[in-house]
Amino acid sequence: KIRSMDMTTTALATEIQHKDRQIVLVRGELAMAEQEVLDMKLENERKADDYAKSFDALAAEREKLAGSEAALRELTASMKTIREEKEGKDEKIESLTQKVADLE
Repeated sequence: KIRSMDMTTTALATEIQHKDRQIVLVRGELAMAEQEVLDMKLENERKADDYAKSFDALAAEREKLAGSEAALRELTASMKTIREEKEGKDEKIESLTQKVADLE
């Protein structure tokens, strides 16, 4: 009976060692999986930073374009005013030319 119990104890000890090795392997796999998750989080944070920088750059470019549009509108309005003034002067010149021609 003692021999039977001794064999059972040995079998249980072997099984415990096997389970311990399995636990060590699973812990190793878990540690690797946790590292992968941390790496993915870091990569996602880096991408988020890159997207934020790109967004900021696009917003700055939009502001610059808006300023350019405003300057272009002002220039267009100024050119229209100059053209209208020139047309008014052209009409006066024609009128004076006609008066000179009438006086001759």
